[in-house]
Order: sequence, then C-alpha cells, then structure tokens
Amino acid sequence: MYCCLHFLFSKVRKLEKKYEALEREVRHLKKKLRASVADVAPHTVPGPSSSPQAASDGPSVEELLQCVSHLSSKDVGIILRTLVYKVFENEDLLNCSRTGKKTVNSRDNPKPPLNAIKLEIVQTAVMRKCEISVEVFKKKFDNFLKMERHLGPVRNAVEQVMNSISIKMLEQ
Repeated sequence: MYCCLHFLFSKVRKLEKKYEALEREVRHLKKKLRASVADVAPHTVPGPSSSPQAASDGPSVEELLQCVSHLSSKDVGIILRTLVYKVFENEDLLNCSRTGKKTVNSRDNPKPPLNAIKLEIVQTAVMRKCEISVEVFKKKFDNFLKMERHLGPVRNAVEQVMNSISIKMLEQ
C-alpha cells in the first residue's frame, strides 16, 4: 500500500513540476509576444529623431539599433526584417527593388529603386549589429525582398490575425 501511494505521489509531484515549468514558459512567451508586437509594428520608433534628415528619411541608425538591442546578432533575418519594417512601407517593399536596375524578369519596365538614404540607414544598422559585410547584406536584403513578394500578402493576413489575438491577450 505504501509503495503504491509513494509511486502515485511521485507521479503527481512530477506532473506538478511540469505544470510549473509550462506556466513559466507561458509567462516568458507572453512577454516575448508583447515585445515582438511592439517591435514589429511598422513605423513606431521610440524617441525623437536626432536630425532634420532623420525626420524626413525615417529613423536614425542609433534609433534602429535601439529597436533591436534585445536581439542576438546571429539573428540576421529577424533583425533585417524588423528594421526594414521600421523604415519602409509594405507597398514599397512589394513594388520596388533594391537597385531599380533592369533584370531578366522585369523585361521593359523595371521596378523603381527603394529610397537610397533609407536603404543606407538600414544597411548601416544591420551591418553594425550583425557585423556582416556589404555583400552579405545585399544578398540577405535581396532574398528578403523576394520572400516578401512571394509571401507578403499571406504574411500580412496572418499578422493581422496575430495582432488581433495579441491585443485580446494583452487586454486579459
């Protein structure tokens, strides 16, 4: 009898420990979700712009670096995506290219280039944070634009649903 009770008691204790660990993980994930919702919301950069040029061309490099200070420098894709959405509109990303040059697929009408000043600000911030070369940045950025063009409409719909869910979670 004692052996049976001890066995059941230890099983219950193990389940309680798992439950506590899951509760901690849920709390951690909720905090992460709140932070990511605040970070991914486009065009919301904390603090005033440091120069008149920054006001007209988006946030400064320092402001962008502040937005991704909590991320690891190994998360190049996440950092790039976060900073690009802080600086550029969705329509710009879908309808423009990095250089504006004619490509094989563009035929007679190439896409217009993105704002060069904004692109340089994002490039400088990503290169500082992730310690990557210009060539690596260009490849990552071009791949990012390709993915946005292919997955952009789907991602936008999913983000709207996730934002509504996160707002409901924050209200609770």
